[in-house]
Formats: sequence, structure tokens, C-alpha cells
Amino acid sequence: MPLRAITAAVFGLIGLGVVLLFSDPGDLLAVRNLSAWTLFSSTLLLGWSFLCGGLRLRLLARTLGYRLRLPSAVRAHILGLFSAAVTPSGSGNAPAIALMLTCDGLSRTHAWSVALYTGLVDLLFFAWGVPVALLTLKLSGKLPPSPWWSVGGAGVSALFLALWYLLAYRLSALPGLAYRLCSFRILRRYRGRTERFAQTFTETVSRLSATTWSEQFILQAFSASLHLSVFAMFSVIAADLGLTLPLLPTLATLFLIFVVSHVVPTPGGSGFLELTLPLLLMPERPAAAVPALLVWRLLSFYSVFLLGPSLGGAALAKRSGPDDPSTPPHAETEPDTAQASPKKRP
Repeated sequence: MPLRAITAAVFGLIGLGVVLLFSDPGDLLAVRNLSAWTLFSSTLLLGWSFLCGGLRLRLLARTLGYRLRLPSAVRAHILGLFSAAVTPSGSGNAPAIALMLTCDGLSRTHAWSVALYTGLVDLLFFAWGVPVALLTLKLSGKLPPSPWWSVGGAGVSALFLALWYLLAYRLSALPGLAYRLCSFRILRRYRGRTERFAQTFTETVSRLSATTWSEQFILQAFSASLHLSVFAMFSVIAADLGLTLPLLPTLATLFLIFVVSHVVPTPGGSGFLELTLPLLLMPERPAAAVPALLVWRLLSFYSVFLLGPSLGGAALAKRSGPDDPSTPPHAETEPDTAQASPKKRP
């Protein structure tokens, strides 16, 4: 894990280094002009993002009948951010979230279902967020006058929407797929446990997807808030350093870069964002955006390298129990209804 964290930092520095090759060494000195109020307000925005992430997990856990404490939900979200930051394309947040939720009383299958369902919530957010971001850039004159941007945006949005629908509502084939996979001799010994996990996982995801439209709207509001508040941090820092960047086009650009970073194989997409953001926001003089970018990444990205291990270390140390994913050692009593409250574990 420390090696992965170092790798993520190295890729980020490489991205910044490429931009700084074409800049004046004095550009970084602008960081000295950053006010304490800007740091404080940026920290508040980051805290709001963490809170929204925790509220999203708490709502999903409540749908399954668990009363997850808000501090525990926020802790699980932050550890998930740390895990995502050190895995390729930022794809590794689910195992860390599931582990923390299991330590806080959810059954292992339910914990994994909630952790993976946060990805489905983000997938739906990407589906409607991409066309909104492209429309924002078009109306502000920041998008090149080519129809291919609209065609590409519609295609990407449709792809995200289709993936969300298939994963949220068409998982019924998963148990059969697990059975066929475990038909191979080397995996046959795991067939029973894998089938039980796949069946319970499918049923749990179906329960999460069966939430009301108002609950789905709240989940989308939490997802939009947790991401946009982090993007807004950059605008606050950039404005304090004297950069005149319009708010909505800046947020739209950051959002699109964030979406694309999920297919970049570097840890947490690091390096890609550091390189592309200055080039897209200030193509005439990209190095001028580097001081704001550096402070923003230190607060929003590299801070979880300290927060994640410190908040989740105790839970990781306590990890123990049998290998059966369907009967975890700290499982709560399975609730019969969404409003049922599971028993407290000793």
C-alpha cells in the first residue's frame, strides 16, 4: 500500500513537471499569496464532500434495514477514497468501503452490495452529468464548434445509462454465471459459497434498486454534491490566486476530466488530471494554473493518504473471521423489512 501511494504521488508530480517545463520558475511562488480564509473555506468544502459521501452510504444501509452511524459512514467513505487513490483508474474503493461497513455491523454480502452500489449511483450521475457539462461548455463558448462533441457526449451518456440499467435491474443472470464459472475443477470447491454470495448479492442489489424515485433523487443529489464541492475548491483557490476562471465552465471541465480519468490506468488517475487541467483551462499559459492546481490536489486528493490510514487502520487491524462471504463473523441479523433494525453485535 505505501508503494502504491508513492506511485500515485510520482505520477502526479510527473504531470505537474511536464507543465512546469514550459513555465517560469516564479509561477509557483504565487502560492505564498494564498489567504487563510481560502484554506479554511476549501477545507469546509472538502468536509461537506465527505459528509455527503457518508450520508449516501447511510441512506443505502438504511434501505437494507441497518442503522449506520454517520461518523462510521463518513469514515468508510474516506477510506474508500484512499483505496481508490492507490488503485488503477481509481477503481478500488469498494473493497475498503465493504470492509469498514462489515466492521460496523453489516453482513459481508450487504456491505459489498452497498459499496458496489455507490458505483452505480455515480454511473447514473455520469450519465446525466456528461451532457449537462457539454451543454454548459457550449453555451459559454468554451467548446469547439463541432457536431462530434454532441454526438460523442450523447453516445457516452447512453453507454453510462445502459450500464447502469443492466447492473441495477438485470443482474438475475449472475447466480447462473457463478455456477458455470465454478464448474471448472479448480474452482469447484468454492461453488456453494460463490453461488450463495451471488444469489444474496443479486437480491440485495434488487432491493437497493427498488427504492422510490425520491430516494434515487436524494442519492443523485448526494453524489453531485460530493463531487461538485471538491471541484468548487479549485475555483475558490484559483480566484484567490488571481485567476479569472468562470465558475460553471470550470466545474464542467473538471467534471469531464474526472470522468475520463476513470479509464486512465495510473493510480487514482493521477498525472492525467495534473497534465490536462491546466492545458484545458488556460491553454495560452497553462503554467499559471499550476499553483492553484497544486494546492487543490494537496487538499482534495493527497489529504486522504493521511486520513484514510489513520481512520481505517484500527478496523483493518481487527479484520478476522471465516472465508465464507455469506456468513461473516460480524454479520448483523438479516432484517426482514427495510425498516427493521438489526441486532447489535457484542
